[in-house]
Amino acid sequence: MPGDEIDKMVDPFDKHSMAHKWKHGTGTEAGGGDGTGEQFTGVYFASCQDCPQAGGWIGPNRPTREQAQADADAHNEGHPGHRAGVV
Repeated sequence: MPGDEIDKMVDPFDKHSMAHKWKHGTGTEAGGGDGTGEQFTGVYFASCQDCPQAGGWIGPNRPTREQAQADADAHNEGHPGHRAGVV
């Protein structure tokens, strides 16, 4: 049957799959790594739901929480009454 060939070609736990990363802790998914956060390649961004556009305002991706917080602070300064925060 044609479906049998596809099943043989697709390995849900190969080294490129999300399941492999979860199972072996090689990614940034919850439960991966040794708990020290060293494998976390986080992306932080500021977000403001008080802005009128759909989905609110979202700042640029930043490698550190501090940089994203600076974006949120600048947004709040420029828009009194807004409560942008870091996600």
